[in-house]
Amino acid sequence: MESNPDGWVGGKSQIAFLNLLAEALGDGLFGFHLALELDLRELGPLYYVMASGGTVGEALHREERYTRLISEGLRVHARLADKLIVDTEYEGIERHFDRHQIEFWMTCTVRKIRQLSGRHIEPVQTSWMHHRGAEAAEIRAYLGGRVSFDEGLDRLQFSKEVAEYELRTADIFLDAFLLRYADRMVANRSAPATDLRTQVENAITPRLPHGTASQAAVASDLGLGSRTLARRLKEQGISFREILDAMRMDLATEYLRNEHLSVAQIAWLLGYAKANSFARAFRLRTGRSPGESR
Repeated sequence: MESNPDGWVGGKSQIAFLNLLAEALGDGLFGFHLALELDLRELGPLYYVMASGGTVGEALHREERYTRLISEGLRVHARLADKLIVDTEYEGIERHFDRHQIEFWMTCTVRKIRQLSGRHIEPVQTSWMHHRGAEAAEIRAYLGGRVSFDEGLDRLQFSKEVAEYELRTADIFLDAFLLRYADRMVANRSAPATDLRTQVENAITPRLPHGTASQAAVASDLGLGSRTLARRLKEQGISFREILDAMRMDLATEYLRNEHLSVAQIAWLLGYAKANSFARAFRLRTGRSPGESR
């Protein structure tokens, strides 16, 4: 089969591909391990336009602007407040299907600023939306600081002074050329359309483990009234409850593969008040109990 290194792979396909590789290799931390092994230069123009800047803060702002050069649905937002904060989110892609790509991406961000600055920079805090158990010890050891899962967003936080650390790779002459080149490339990339269902799913995702994924709460997150959201979903032939139930079953299937998670823990992660409620819903949907599906 002919190889095409310049071929464009969509964001959903990237997630699906990493998930398949993780399953085939039996590596529950595949995205994280891939980030550690990658030659960062393989990120192409994104890496070099970050590397030619003057400081870590400047590099992260360039990651924000030029991420779409390698991922159509991944968005980075960097800002300086009491800390240097880097948020990562998906646009037009369902977040709840992913663990490996987001871990790959955020680990790469830490690797990049360490490599470019020549400093062992550790995030003060790293937050991820998805669930991890004891297997996350390896991630915690690498990143340092406080690492938490089942959070409301995907975020890296660094000490404020990190933004001013100089890059040892800075090159003002190369920088001017690369910025012109990268700007032309970005101008030719269009943002993916985000349909209402995907917006609803991504609003539900961080609320599930906290049992707050109600139609009213999600509508408020999207800047809509509950009735307006219901009406717009009905126009698309679906309801909020159908979206919520489908997401719960997708995630239940994934969680049941993890032998370290009890049925009670899975019920909590899916936003059920009791394990029996989850078991009944799962049986109605699949004809089997959660235990029979492991």
